[in-house]
Amino acid sequence: MGARGGCRRGLESADGFVRSLLADDPTLADLLDDFVAGLPARMAAVATALEAGALDRVASLAHSAKGATASYGFPGLAALALRLEEAARAGDAAAAGAAASDLAAGCAAAVAGR
Repeated sequence: MGARGGCRRGLESADGFVRSLLADDPTLADLLDDFVAGLPARMAAVATALEAGALDRVASLAHSAKGATASYGFPGLAALALRLEEAARAGDAAAAGAAASDLAAGCAAAVAGR
């Protein structure tokens, strides 16, 4: 992923970030819309946990986001969630904050792209 913010380049058009790899399946359109609509709430929960210094909670939320984003065809977001999970599990609040910022940007791009 590179340096902080480096993964943000190209988010506007990158499949797996903004557009689900499953987006061409019309039977999944409503399901994908509902999932993407829920991304801001997921990121709000991460932000709340970070502000509280609850890195165990951040790691748990990131783990859940990693699995969900991968399952819904967003491997780029899943990679960002993994980075957040690893930083939180390592107890590195600064790295977790940076990773959360990148994940939030990716999620916002996915919402805007839907």
